[in-house]
Amino acid sequence: MARAATFLALLPLVACAREASAPRSTASIATSVDSGAPAATTVVVPATCAPGVVHDPVGASAGVAIDGDTAFVLTNSVDFGPSDALGDVLAVPLAGGAPRVLARGQKNTRGIAVDARQVVWIADGGLVSVARAGGPTRVVVPSDHVARFAMAGANVLWISNAHTTREPSALRRATLAGAPATLATFDDAIDLALDATSAYVLTRTELSVVPLAGGSPRTIARGRNLSSVATLGADVFFADRDAGTISRVSGGTTRVVSSAQEEPRALVARDGRVWWLVGSAGWERSAVGVRTLDAGAVREIANGLGMSSFSLGVDSACVYYVAGNALVRAPR
Repeated sequence: MARAATFLALLPLVACAREASAPRSTASIATSVDSGAPAATTVVVPATCAPGVVHDPVGASAGVAIDGDTAFVLTNSVDFGPSDALGDVLAVPLAGGAPRVLARGQKNTRGIAVDARQVVWIADGGLVSVARAGGPTRVVVPSDHVARFAMAGANVLWISNAHTTREPSALRRATLAGAPATLATFDDAIDLALDATSAYVLTRTELSVVPLAGGSPRTIARGRNLSSVATLGADVFFADRDAGTISRVSGGTTRVVSSAQEEPRALVARDGRVWWLVGSAGWERSAVGVRTLDAGAVREIANGLGMSSFSLGVDSACVYYVAGNALVRAPR
């Protein structure tokens, strides 16, 4: 998704899963192929991050978004459970304390974003929202086929799921209370990111740019099995799951910035850096880890997170993820 905040960490957890993600030295995991740092952006100097469990349990996470002093967590009812598992939307205070339940009983949850007024996520029936303070939920975009979405001011953009529609994926835009307009179509879109002027749409083999003001899509990069895209200033980063690479598109040129990554996905970018998940999150697997590209070097932030980890969240000091059903933070 679009320029979301990033978050990674390494710290002790309860039981075996927590031991696996305990803090340790973060030596270089893979040599950057392109030793150059991302293009210059406004860098926020992070405050001190106290590593540890923010709240336990929150359940298996289908999405995490950090905003101010709160983590907004979208859960499933069970780890890697059935497709009809019901989830909740939680507001978890980062300073500690009991989470507030903003919504319950959400089916087939995935993806979450927050702005100054509301929290938005994907569930059966389309894009759903609730006020940050809680209250009744409402359907923002009625559709059973939303695959990914991104928010841009008063607008929301989303891509449809070609597997459920049995039609080409469509990139659509609407106000949070308006009728949608189709901007472009793709064979099978899987991820979406935004900058100030463009939408970047990922299929399994191509990365395309679509002007938000209107115009035809243009392919800017290709890969073997692409999985995630994020924007950072004028640059676009994308992950190739089969190739095990993180690449950067900058000034019309595509370069691999990190190789030898195990099934990279869930990219997050901010403050001149990118973070991602590695490893398989399948049943009875616990090889999931968090890594970052910092000044051209790849560092491991955490490992052994298990099947409850599907996304990351980042603020100016910490990276946040779910491990062993606990919401955890660590210095980013």
